[in-house]
Amino acid sequence: MTTYALSNLIIHKKILCLSFPKIGLRLFSRLFLLFSLISIISLLIFTIIQVNQITQESNLILTYQKNIEELSQKNQDLEIKLFQSNSFESIELLAKNLNYEKVGKIHYIKILESTAIAK
Repeated sequence: MTTYALSNLIIHKKILCLSFPKIGLRLFSRLFLLFSLISIISLLIFTIIQVNQITQESNLILTYQKNIEELSQKNQDLEIKLFQSNSFESIELLAKNLNYEKVGKIHYIKILESTAIAK
């Protein structure tokens, strides 16, 4: 025999050794259909879970955005109240309500260096 014939014979024997058990076409098609249905159902369930999570997180983001807007508005209101309370007119009005008087001329008391105070 030639080398070609021997190598062809060896390859043919290896292929026969690796042969799978014979499954009928009807059983194979049913298994394939079952596997396909299980795959489709599991992917649908996974998709529904993903959509649910995305919806929950988007609602959470909207809630946080509303809270941020409310807090920003309160912050602006507080800043406006702070500037109004520290304005010169409000301080002058407060001084009048507390019966303070406007100072005319200031007189300082001079203390001599050689003077000592004793009780």
